[in-house]
Amino acid sequence: MTPAETEGLLPEIVVLGGSVLFQVLYDETGFCVGAVRHTGQDTVGDWAGYLEKLYAAGEDVASYFAREVAPLPPPRLPA
Repeated sequence: MTPAETEGLLPEIVVLGGSVLFQVLYDETGFCVGAVRHTGQDTVGDWAGYLEKLYAAGEDVASYFAREVAPLPPPRLPA
């Protein structure tokens, strides 16, 4: 868990065009079972703003890969 997940895992959120938001739902096995659509501007705006802040604080995938993934040995199939 991350510091933002002190009260549980964050939901999987998809924001489209700043006017609609979908919360993706999964069953207990991890299979996607649908989504809940939200159109309330307060809800959509709050989540869109939160996601923008997360994106701005994130690291570019190229620098992350170079630092954390590239030095690893190649994966191997079990013998």
